[in-house]
Amino acid sequence: MSRPLRRCAGLAAVALCCVVSAQPMEQEAEPSDPFAPLNRKVLVLNYVLDRIALRPAAHVYRRALPGFVRRGIRNAIDNLDGPRTAINQCLQGKGELCAEDAARFAINSTLGIGGLFDPAAAMGLPRHDEDFGQTLGEWGMGTGPYLMLPVIGPTTLRDGPAKLLSAAVSPTRAIERDALRYAIPVVDRIDARSRQLGSEPSFEGDPYATLRDAYLKRRAEQIAD
Repeated sequence: MSRPLRRCAGLAAVALCCVVSAQPMEQEAEPSDPFAPLNRKVLVLNYVLDRIALRPAAHVYRRALPGFVRRGIRNAIDNLDGPRTAINQCLQGKGELCAEDAARFAINSTLGIGGLFDPAAAMGLPRHDEDFGQTLGEWGMGTGPYLMLPVIGPTTLRDGPAKLLSAAVSPTRAIERDALRYAIPVVDRIDARSRQLGSEPSFEGDPYATLRDAYLKRRAEQIAD
C-alpha cells in the first residue's frame, strides 16, 4: 500500500462513521470493483480536500454555532429530504409509509417553522430515509461497480446517477436565490463532518477496502429492510 493511501486512513475512518451499520450482514467475498485503481486515487484526493478544507470548516462551524442552532440546521436540512423519501416509499409499494413521510414533511415545514423543529416525531412520525438507489435495488437492479467520487465519496454505478434524481425532487430547486440554494448542500456537508470530529475510529489494514466493504454492506442492508 502506497504512502498516500496509508495517509488517507483517517478520512476512510471518518467515512466509516457514516456507512457502518449496527446490524451485521454477510457481504460478498469479491465485490465488483473494476475501477479500483482510479477509486484509490480519488480517495487520496478526498483525504486532501478533507484536511485542507472540510475539516477546518467543520471546526469553525462547531465553535461558532451553539449546539441548539446546529440541531435546528440539521433538522431543516433533513426535512428537505422528506419529499424524496415519500416518493420512494410510494415507488417501493409502501403506501402507508409514503403517507406518513408526506405528513411528516408537511407538519415540520409548517408547525416546525421550515423544519427547524421536529414536532412530527412527537406525533409518532419518525424520520425515514429512502432514495432512488434503494428503489432501484428493490426493483431488482444490481449495485453495479463500486465508485469513489470526488467530494461525494463512496457510491456505485447504480446509486451515483440515482443521486441526480434525488436532487431533481428536492424542495431546494424552488429556492430562487442562487446563493441560498447552493449553500444548503455545502452546509449539509460541513454539518455532517462537524458531527464526526473526535469520533473517527482507528483500524488496521487497507482503508480503501474497509470503506468499500462497509458501504456495500450498509446499502445491502438498507434494501433488505
